[in-house]
Amino acid sequence: MVLTTKTAVISTTATAAQTLPENAVFIKSVTQLVGGATSISAQTYTVVTGTPGSGQVQFTGTPESPSNTITFSAAQTAGGLLLVKYVPVGGIQAAA
Repeated sequence: MVLTTKTAVISTTATAAQTLPENAVFIKSVTQLVGGATSISAQTYTVVTGTPGSGQVQFTGTPESPSNTITFSAAQTAGGLLLVKYVPVGGIQAAA
């Protein structure tokens, strides 16, 4: 099986739900860049299908029912950056 992935850079809104630029069938990774003018660090989240806890992000999309929404356990700070590596619709191909 061959997976085609894309990486979205998302400017966060002040809500728990954040929106990908297109529907996805699988989320490979979610990293948030946090910090300020003097230092920036990266926080990686674990992707779950159920209710997200601290350090987790929920994604419920599947190949049969794609989604463009990821949900954190709490509202994000507006203007932060998320790096989301995902498999878009049509991004799963059988091996030749």
